[in-house]
Amino acid sequence: LRPLSAPSVSSKIIPLTFIDSSGSRLTVPSLPGQTLYSVASSAKIDLGPSPSVGGSVEKIHNERWTEDLFGVGINSGYDHVIIPSSYNSLLPPRSLDELNNLRAVWDEEEIGGGSRLASVVVVKEGMEGMTVYVPDGVPDDCP
Repeated sequence: LRPLSAPSVSSKIIPLTFIDSSGSRLTVPSLPGQTLYSVASSAKIDLGPSPSVGGSVEKIHNERWTEDLFGVGINSGYDHVIIPSSYNSLLPPRSLDELNNLRAVWDEEEIGGGSRLASVVVVKEGMEGMTVYVPDGVPDDCP
C-alpha cells in the first residue's frame, strides 16, 4: 500500500489570462472561490475603484433552488470585464442588478453579452486558461 498524500495548493491553482485594451497579456494564478477582482488586484491589474462592499445576495443552485445569501450586493460598475461566451456554462446568469451597475458607469455600446463585473465572477474549476478582457477604464478619480 502507498501512503496517501494530501492535495497540494498547486494542484488547485487555476491560471487566468488578463488582456488589457492595448493587447498586453498577463497570466496569473488564482484559486477556486476568489473573485476575478481579487485575482486582478493581487496581480496589480487595475480594474477601477475597489468595491467597498459586495457579495452575492443569492446563489442559484439549479432552476428550482435559489439560496438567499443575505449579502449587501453589488455597489459599483467600474470593474467591467469581458469573458468569452465559451465560459457561460460556468457562470451564473448576469443579474439585473449587475447589468444596472454596468449601465451606470459604461455606455450601452461598451456592454456586450460577455460583460460581467469582476467582483461578481467567482473562480471555479473548469476556468483553467480562461481569458479575461479588461476594457479601457473610465476615469474614476474625478471629483
